[in-house]
Amino acid sequence: MKAFITGVSGLLGMTLADTLVEQGVDVSGTYHRNRIRIEGASLSELDLTDTEGLRREIARIGPDVILHTAALTDLRECELHPTLARQINLESTSFLCREAMGAGARFVFFSTDSVFNGKRGNYNETESPCPLNVYSSTKAMAESEVAGIDSRSLIIRSNFFGWGSGGKTNFGEWVVDSLRAGKDFTCFNDAMNSSILVNKLAEITIGLVRDRSEGIYHVGSSDFASRCKLAFCIAETFGLDASRISRGKMSDHEFLESRPLDITLDSRKASAKLNITMPSTQQCIARFKELEEMGYRDKVARMRGK
Repeated sequence: MKAFITGVSGLLGMTLADTLVEQGVDVSGTYHRNRIRIEGASLSELDLTDTEGLRREIARIGPDVILHTAALTDLRECELHPTLARQINLESTSFLCREAMGAGARFVFFSTDSVFNGKRGNYNETESPCPLNVYSSTKAMAESEVAGIDSRSLIIRSNFFGWGSGGKTNFGEWVVDSLRAGKDFTCFNDAMNSSILVNKLAEITIGLVRDRSEGIYHVGSSDFASRCKLAFCIAETFGLDASRISRGKMSDHEFLESRPLDITLDSRKASAKLNITMPSTQQCIARFKELEEMGYRDKVARMRGK
């Protein structure tokens, strides 16, 4: 199998590439500015808005599957620059989906749990998106475009954390580093997710691809946790000082953009499809710690030239 990954310098793209290489897959990928080296993968710098460059790269590689992880994810940036957000998150996704179909490749699009408004939680795949901000709106529109272009496409909604070591900060790594540095911080106890370890998300994604799954799948932990609970669990598992963590409410803070509170996901469809049990939050955190002890975090840092 030949795989082409966009956003390969991001946490998810990097983890997918590394996991696929370990499985003997021929991996190619693109990144934007943030150079990364993954042994066994062919990576190049290419802007998502360079459609001709993307078309040439896809034609050159002849992939069996395109995994589209690249996106403009900064909520404030999306609010301030909605045209750019639409161009990257919607238009580039539509273009890549059409190119994949033309090349006879499967298309995998990574969306977000925040396509929902967070008023209820435990959302399943049959429920209609109700986005609250520019970022989630562009992702919801991209989902619709992808489904309309090629019904064989796979759309994955998730929320994840893991070792990025030098890339864009993610919640899990930020909590560990902040506590080790002796910093005090506040986490929201009313912001709920079904966060999963990115390495497990990569494994499940590959399983769904190999199974030739189509349509929308939710991939998250088997239970739910607030950001605050997640931080306390990380502190306990890593043996760090949890007293530095203060409880707060996202609903008490003013942001430029609207943010959903409870965007937990029901992942039973993916579990049934692959005949697996989704890991719990605690199992994800335990594996997160184990990976660091095994030297995985150092490996990721080397990929980034750190």
